[in-house]
Amino acid sequence: MVTLQQVKDHLRIVDDAEDAYLAHLIETARSVIENDCKRIFEDPPAPVQHAALLLIGHWYAHREEVAPGTMIEIPVAARHLLSPYRRLVG
Repeated sequence: MVTLQQVKDHLRIVDDAEDAYLAHLIETARSVIENDCKRIFEDPPAPVQHAALLLIGHWYAHREEVAPGTMIEIPVAARHLLSPYRRLVG
């Protein structure tokens, strides 16, 4: 979906200290996006890749469900980027 280097560039991370954690976030973003869209992305389009970067960035910055003193939700932009790629089941 996105590479480790794309994530590190997006988050402006220059060292390798958190590579394992970032790899976990990449795999989690793939799973969440594919479950949400009800499809597998072999070669995801740019909006889907950007949604993955937004989700990963959000999870990286907010490692708890709700940060103390704030109510931060999953980025709305990611939902909008993914909406055209969702398959409706019904």
